[in-house]
Amino acid sequence: MPGPKRSFSGLALRAALVAAVAGGLFFFLRGLDFSALAGALARASLAPIALGIALNFVNVWCKANYWQAMLRPVQHVPVGRLFRYTIASAAGSVLAPARAGEALRLWFLKQHHGLPLPLSAAVFGMEKLLDLLALLVLLLPLPWLWPERPPFVGVVVRVLMGVALAAAIALFVASRNKSLRERALFKGFELLRHPRSLARAFAFVLASWLADLTVVWLVIVALGIDAPPSAGVLILLAVNLAIAIPAAPAQAGTLELGALAAFKLLGLAPGPGLAFALLYHALQVVPILLVGLIDGRRLLALASPLEPV
Repeated sequence: MPGPKRSFSGLALRAALVAAVAGGLFFFLRGLDFSALAGALARASLAPIALGIALNFVNVWCKANYWQAMLRPVQHVPVGRLFRYTIASAAGSVLAPARAGEALRLWFLKQHHGLPLPLSAAVFGMEKLLDLLALLVLLLPLPWLWPERPPFVGVVVRVLMGVALAAAIALFVASRNKSLRERALFKGFELLRHPRSLARAFAFVLASWLADLTVVWLVIVALGIDAPPSAGVLILLAVNLAIAIPAAPAQAGTLELGALAAFKLLGLAPGPGLAFALLYHALQVVPILLVGLIDGRRLLALASPLEPV
């Protein structure tokens, strides 16, 4: 009977998280004028929105280049293929909870390029660490951009720095442990012994974050929101902390909660905050989902590792 018990516990936890997110949204949106919200979205400028959509695909291209840089010491995988795998996995994560679509990219790499799952999983894990490091780089100017920030914001940033430093040290020590590297689960640590590939990979991760930061500002401009200079990085931090909560698929609700919390900290009204969150979320999800569903079917139909498309 352990299976059904674990399944029930997982469902109960997911329901509790969804309820908590719903409660947070209710707290921020009490008394909101939804007609004004609809008007703000209807008046949004189209040019920044179109540029934001394009930059989301640039973001994906940067992530594909990260994967190519990390895998290069083992095997050359065309960046075009990795771009398509990344879009397909992002589309899968929109439809499945807890970003489960990421497993699709690992499957493609094993099915079409023969890369073992532990190796691809290690590259995925290192991507998350480099994501955190790149975000911390973007947060460096925050003390100057937002001198009146609440003290707990600094605490959050320091905690993230501590987590990133501890993880980096643990990976470095593990990569030097020969007996550990020989185990299948930790084979990917060998990739850490190629500093040039690692530096190139980090550059692409940082570029992907800069593209995302630019999209944040494009949405702010599209909606005509009068936001302070600190808004971009703070919104990016709050949104990414919020979507770490594995509640609903496509980060529905959690992304909006993070954006609303950032707007509250900045002293901005919740109406523009929700308008920003909905438009930013749509730009992140809809184009990638459409392309991923169309092209993902073609990728799944490939019969051989090097079959042209």
